Amino acid sequence: YTQREIESGDIQLHDDVVNLREFTFWLPGVEQPEVFGIYLRSGDNELFIGEFSYQMEKGRELVLPNYPPMEIGAAAHRDELMYVGVAGGTRPSSSNRFLMLAGIEIYDVTISDRPVRLSQLATEGAVTGLALAGDILWAAASAQGLLQVSVHDPKQPMIVREEAVPGYSVTDVAFDARRGWLAMSAATDLGTGIVRIIDTASDTLAPPQGVVPFAFVDGERAGRPVAVEWLGDQLFVLLVRGDLLR
Repeated sequence: YTQREIESGDIQLHDDVVNLREFTFWLPGVEQPEVFGIYLRSGDNELFIGEFSYQMEKGRELVLPNYPPMEIGAAAHRDELMYVGVAGGTRPSSSNRFLMLAGIEIYDVTISDRPVRLSQLATEGAVTGLALAGDILWAAASAQGLLQVSVHDPKQPMIVREEAVPGYSVTDVAFDARRGWLAMSAATDLGTGIVRIIDTASDTLAPPQGVVPFAFVDGERAGRPVAVEWLGDQLFVLLVRGDLLR
C-alpha cells in the first residue's frame, strides 16, 4: 500500500512470493500523480521498500463550448472526430441555440485548441454511454433505451433504431469489434439491473447463440450496473451497490 491509507477495504494487488529473493505485486492506485512511499505489511510488521513517482501521461486538452451548463455523460473518439453524449443541460435560448437537455454532439478535433461542432442530435433520455461500430454509433439513452445512430455523415447523424427496455434505464454500452457483440447495461430504481449481449449482425438485436442476460438482483452480484467494458474476451461490469462502486 502507499502511505495514503486506503479506508475502503482490502484491494487485490496480486502479490506473489516468487522465491526467497523475489516478491512481485501490482502497484496500488493513487488519487493524484505524485511521489509516494511504498510499504509492505505482514501482520504487525511493516517494511518500507522505496518510493515511486506516479505520473499522468500528458494528452490533448479539449475545451468544448457550453460545458457547463451541459454535462458530458460519455465520449467516443475515432480519427479526428469526437462523439459526445450529453447527459444533462438546459433548453436552447434566443442567445444560444446550441444548448441541449440531452443528446449527441459530433466535433472535428483536428485542431485540439479549436474543436468544430459538426452536428447535434437531440434525444429524450440522458446519454451516458457511447460505442462506435463502423458507421453506427450505439448510445445508452437512459429511460429512452438503446439507440442505433447512423454517423455515416457526421454532419447529419440520424437515429435509425430505438429499443426501449421497459422498467430499466440503459446506462452504458461497449462494442467488441472482433465478434460484433454489443454489451448493454441497464438498471432499475430498485438497485438492481441486467447486462445484455447483443449480436449486432441480428436484425432483431438477438443475443449470440447460447448467451443469456446477466442479472444483478441478489447476493454478491446485486447492484445497479452503470458501466461495461470489454477487455479481450472478458466483459467487466461496474456496479453501484448502495453508496459503493463494485
